[in-house]
Amino acid sequence: MSFRRFLPLLFLFCLSTVPVHAYVMDMVSDLISTSIPAVISNHRLQFTLANTIPPSGSIIVTLTPGAFTVPSQFDYTDVDFAVWDGSTYVDRALASTPSATEDGVAVVSGTSGKITVTLSSSAGIPAGSRVQIILGPNASFGVQGTVSIVNPATQGSYRIGLVTTNSTNTQIDYATAMIATVDPVALNVPLQNVPPTISGGLPTGELAAGTKNIELVLYTDRTASCRYSIASGTPYASMTNSFSPNKGLFFYTVVGGHQDATTYTYYVRCIGTQGASNPDDYPLTFSIKPTPFSNTSVEQAAGRQSGSGNFSNGSSVLYLSTATLSGFTSPGSAVQVLKDGIPFQIAQAGSDGAFRSDVSGLERGTYTFLVYATDSKQRKSASYSSTISVGAGTSNTVSNITLPPTVAMDVDQIAVGDKLHVYGEATPSSGIEVTFIPKTGALNDVKKYFATTTSTGVWDIATSSGVPKGTYIIKARQLLASTQSDYSNPVFLGVGQSPSVGGIGKSDINGD
Repeated sequence: MSFRRFLPLLFLFCLSTVPVHAYVMDMVSDLISTSIPAVISNHRLQFTLANTIPPSGSIIVTLTPGAFTVPSQFDYTDVDFAVWDGSTYVDRALASTPSATEDGVAVVSGTSGKITVTLSSSAGIPAGSRVQIILGPNASFGVQGTVSIVNPATQGSYRIGLVTTNSTNTQIDYATAMIATVDPVALNVPLQNVPPTISGGLPTGELAAGTKNIELVLYTDRTASCRYSIASGTPYASMTNSFSPNKGLFFYTVVGGHQDATTYTYYVRCIGTQGASNPDDYPLTFSIKPTPFSNTSVEQAAGRQSGSGNFSNGSSVLYLSTATLSGFTSPGSAVQVLKDGIPFQIAQAGSDGAFRSDVSGLERGTYTFLVYATDSKQRKSASYSSTISVGAGTSNTVSNITLPPTVAMDVDQIAVGDKLHVYGEATPSSGIEVTFIPKTGALNDVKKYFATTTSTGVWDIATSSGVPKGTYIIKARQLLASTQSDYSNPVFLGVGQSPSVGGIGKSDINGD
């Protein structure tokens, strides 16, 4: 079996034309982002001036008439104009019309397109300067616009004319660059029919006593379907228990009926879209801790010694204990502490994001503490939980709690190719990793972006999503020097469609 992959070919031609009685620019080139006919493409024009362009002079870029199409929405925001300073290109300020401080950009749209950059009235460009003009929003070129020029509809070579003039429109320099459009080449590449690789299976280790319903989760490196059995060596076709979704890269299911002090193993196998299934089991093994022994001392009536506890004949004294929970989150956040599912205390994070909560008056026994933060914009973080066994009269500490960052987006739906804007709050000066996961699709569609929080804990990522149409799960975690947080609560983004969250597994089994 094979598939066809189309690879665009990029051609670059440089040609300087020397008309009679005209000065010729040097090192003229036009790099285009794709050479496929009739599709949008971005241009990076570079050239060296033979003569000075005085203030209020112009650079005119002329496209081959009847070939290229300049959309009517194309304007100065889709143009980047810069001059080389010896080490880098330095942008000049642009506007729709020239002024004393800004260069103006005039656009003739349609199939006889032309872009004219008129310099400001105060700053020309010296002879010998290296100039760069970028047309279109290609991220690799660094332009922030949204509209691109459309390539000619047929294969061939096409001219890009360049002219510089003074303030009275008298020609100074002249040159021509050429580009070629070429149909894509088809390559036949055989696909290997191999089973999917399973990873990231959870849970593992010991789980708290009393846990009855447990969510099993795992990942595959390619689109697959997954099943499980409680008997080892069961072929995929004979397994009757399935994971959700039916096809995907991330799978989950909830299993119940577990008992304390017992070890369980679930044997998983998956099958790829071409029919190759795992020949061996992927075991998910975990244990449920024993039921804790209750040794709480109770106060007895006068003259009586009985009851339970680690004291001969019981105790007439109730030895109370404390627990201290401390860690990091966004500065000034309200940190909610729950004890055994009941709101107990709210702590305030400092300007460095550090927080501390002291819980006192605890009897001997086992307690589960859950912590989450509400940031300055009233966004809630994902929670952190810890179960500890408290002895009589003891001081207990749960430290270095790193709460996940808060995550938000301006919109939950963008067009294909639009920029993705994700932001939130976390510990100051920490690293933020944002993962962009397709609900269904190929593994190479998973993307990661990185940011660093400010001194006030704010982080922000704005970048081209670069992903196909579909629904995507976005989650983030913060990275500190010696630890990292769990992932945030997920948000869902629709690219080219409304986001569809149905069928997405969550670790919050009871939906609270």
